[in-house]
Amino acid sequence: MFCPKCGSELPEDALFCQKCGAKTAADAVETAQNAAGTAAETAAGQVNAAPQYAYAPQPAYPAAKPKAKWPFILAAVGVVLVAVAVVLIIVLTGGGDKGLVGKWEGTESGFAVSYEFKSNGEFSATAIGITMNGTYKVDGDKLTTTIELLGQKQETANTYKIDGDKLTLYNTDGSVDVELTRVKD
Repeated sequence: MFCPKCGSELPEDALFCQKCGAKTAADAVETAQNAAGTAAETAAGQVNAAPQYAYAPQPAYPAAKPKAKWPFILAAVGVVLVAVAVVLIIVLTGGGDKGLVGKWEGTESGFAVSYEFKSNGEFSATAIGITMNGTYKVDGDKLTTTIELLGQKQETANTYKIDGDKLTLYNTDGSVDVELTRVKD
């Protein structure tokens, strides 16, 4: 047997739905039988006892209103917009190291050198007419360059400082490795 109001499955002898409190079809039949019996008992002068229920009747609560979905949708759209804005800022500023992006020239060990750092993480270094290409990463004030030379990857880590148009690379012991000046376009 199923509740005529909410459709919940009920025991066959249930008079009320345990979920929503609605009367069942069995209760309607019993109520009609009790009414007929009560009329006969009243006519005979007998007192009618309170009906016995197999299950205590549950109060009928109004159906819960569906919660509005628009606040969640607006929040999701807001999160997506913020994420897109952050990605655009990172891409357009060269990953947060825009100060390093560009071409730099100077002298290292008596030779003219030039470095070019691109916003996509690639760089090139030229000294005595030889150009080497590689990749770089920036982590705070640490610059790590990686090049492949004779089939071997070589990684160099320096700390760096940019002061206006001057780029200084430091060795791991803190001594100056090279001082470079930004090349204006």
